[in-house]
Amino acid sequence: TGLDALDRRDQLFGWEAVGRLDIDGGGFCTGTLIATDLVLTAAHCVFGADGAPVDAARITFRAGLSDGQAIAESRVAATVTDPAYHRAELITPDMIRRDVALLQLQTPIPAAVAAPFVVDLPGSGQVSVVSYAEGREAVPSWQRACSVLAKGQGLRAVDCDVTFGSSGAPVLQMASGRGRIVSIISGGAHDEA
Repeated sequence: TGLDALDRRDQLFGWEAVGRLDIDGGGFCTGTLIATDLVLTAAHCVFGADGAPVDAARITFRAGLSDGQAIAESRVAATVTDPAYHRAELITPDMIRRDVALLQLQTPIPAAVAAPFVVDLPGSGQVSVVSYAEGREAVPSWQRACSVLAKGQGLRAVDCDVTFGSSGAPVLQMASGRGRIVSIISGGAHDEA
């Protein structure tokens, strides 16, 4: 199914923990609160094009950002990635598996403001994605249903409508009430069909 822009506050209800990660000097990704002071995203979001880690103080998490207004925001105090992860020109399955980062916020965002999502093991069936992306970076977009095309080696291929900026976005299983994070958006390929 298509994308729904969450451009009104009533549409954002329940999605406040998904936010945009802005890097001073350019670039952004999507991240999600999994605790009041921890944001889950893709590791490649916190590395520069030269392969060096971005200084955590240059990253700001903007929870529920919509048309320039965030529900809450905080600078990042520290980033943690898999020590074996490295940004490379050739994206391998091993690096995609390691393409995950946790960001500790300088100032926690209360759960009453933006309730963190739970991380869970993947189940079966369709998934859902909420992300910011190039061309739609001002408000989050929700794709309510996308399919898992393939899975193996700890990876999942999905047909979600994601592009630059969607990196780190939560892939959610919506089976039981509020969605649970079962993966994040990492590398991708364009469908030329």
